[in-house]
Amino acid sequence: MALMHTEALSKAIASIGKRGASLNKDIQTAAVAAVGYSVLHGDVTFGNRLLDALVAFFEKYGNFAWMKQDKKLVFYKAIEGMTEKEFEEYAETLPQWDSAKRPPQIVSKYDVAAEFDKFLKRMEKLREDGTIELRNKALLDVLEDTTAKYHARLVLGTAADESQVA
Repeated sequence: MALMHTEALSKAIASIGKRGASLNKDIQTAAVAAVGYSVLHGDVTFGNRLLDALVAFFEKYGNFAWMKQDKKLVFYKAIEGMTEKEFEEYAETLPQWDSAKRPPQIVSKYDVAAEFDKFLKRMEKLREDGTIELRNKALLDVLEDTTAKYHARLVLGTAADESQVA
């Protein structure tokens, strides 16, 4: 694929805009739904995926970098010293723009220690109530001991871990 002249590229982009009425409708539908998920559920995953579809292609195959603070693409020299002929060969190897994927972003954090502490408190309460028979109490004892060592290590550092090893 040869590098297009600026005029031809401008015309191609304009043509995409004109021919893309149905695509624009689909993108609008997806964008509005993504806004809905962000407003109603606090989930920005779909909005990020929509944005990432194009940005990922630019970053992966070109000299682009997404600047979060500026909210725009900027020049980033990832590919150096390529001639126009080499670019034409390179362009032939590029996949469709919508196949490029950015690494997944963390949407929320899950605190395993806090949730496990809640679980252990529930088990302790059940044990104290005596209204229910707990099976596998030995496993619960091991889990409680391991959790105590974990928390001690956080508070005292690695020395606490070494001193409590049985």
